[in-house]
Amino acid sequence: MSRPWERERHIAEAAVHLAAKLTKRVLSAVTQVSKQDASPVTVADFAAQALITSVLRAAFPHDGAFVGEEDAEVLRRDTGLRERVYELFAAAQADEGGEGAQRQGASSVEEMLDLIDLGGRGTGGSRGRFWVMDPVDGTAAFLRGEQYAVSLALVEDGREVVGVVAYPNLKLDDAGRIRESSVDARGLGIMLSATKGQGASIISLPSPSSPLVPRPLAQLDAPARLADAHI
Repeated sequence: MSRPWERERHIAEAAVHLAAKLTKRVLSAVTQVSKQDASPVTVADFAAQALITSVLRAAFPHDGAFVGEEDAEVLRRDTGLRERVYELFAAAQADEGGEGAQRQGASSVEEMLDLIDLGGRGTGGSRGRFWVMDPVDGTAAFLRGEQYAVSLALVEDGREVVGVVAYPNLKLDDAGRIRESSVDARGLGIMLSATKGQGASIISLPSPSSPLVPRPLAQLDAPARLADAHI
């Protein structure tokens, strides 16, 4: 008998894995666009958001609520940028990674833009079920080739029930510490995933073709005081 949200967690891991591969593929050649609030957004942001949404839509066709960062307005105005994003998205659609996850095909640029708009124009709330994503969390660091994350969560009735986050550049040093300058140039770093009431797992991805093999993380006792927490 399957556990609650088991399939959702598996599909979320697959979607984030594919998006992590896409972002690493374009890391050395991203195009930066300025939004009105001056925060950076990249080609990788757009393509990864479309890719994650396509995987989720294929697996859960009745899920219609997605919350992302970008809508496709800037792509509709910029032909060159739009074509580059679609080229990346189409290549990722054909990728064999993602543990066999299906994608909702986008046979045209307009269909890809519609996938992006699902997240960019979506809203959350305290009731119902929706997916929340941040395809490139830490865009400035991403552009510098440092640490960033690909994040995805499932929320039901205001509570997060599944969470997956990949750190494609993350490489621990010999002492197990994390440094901005310690970058996993060849692999996809690590992925963390968790399901409500079922604990968390870590997945090491030493190469882009590494299988998704979760390793359960030990549960730590909560400290009596915040001052007693050692981070």
